Order: sequence, then C-alpha cells, then structure tokens
Amino acid sequence: MSKHNLVYPVIISFDASDQKDPYLVYIPAFHGYAAGKDESDALARARKFVISQFGKYRAEHRHVPQSTFSLPRVMHDNSKATLIDVAVPHQHKKEA
Repeated sequence: MSKHNLVYPVIISFDASDQKDPYLVYIPAFHGYAAGKDESDALARARKFVISQFGKYRAEHRHVPQSTFSLPRVMHDNSKATLIDVAVPHQHKKEA
C-alpha cells in the first residue's frame, strides 16, 4: 500500500492557564481538536487525529475533506494559522 500526503489548514492557540497541554490545534476540515505540551507536540497530535478520522470516514463510506492550502482567518491575538501535511495510505480498489 503506497502513501500520499494531504495538506490541511489548522489554527494553533496558546492558553497559559492550561499547564499540561497549553497548545490547542483546531482542524476545521474535520471539526476537531488536538492539544499538546508544546507547538510541535500539538501538531503531531493533530496529524494523528486526522489519520484517525480517515479511518472513521472510510468506515462510514463518507468522503474525506479535500486537501487545501487555504489558511483560515485567525480571530485572536494568541492564535496563528498554518498548514499540516498528513501521510495517508492510498486505497487501491480491487478489480472484480
């Protein structure tokens, strides 16, 4: 099974009041969140979340959100937008 990369925009926020996982990543394409102890950790967890969503979407026969390079608008000073790339298995359809 080969892999290919997809790209999704995310919004990273910092919350100093959360001492365990102060970095929060919102993944708009999947309406989900991941948190981490630092920015790198939070982004790694966001990638894992997206990969888990691929399995869920496929199991439910839903279309996976399209990869995009468009950054979302950031509404808060303690937030920034960036992109994550996710290596996902390429599903080959078997010939009948």
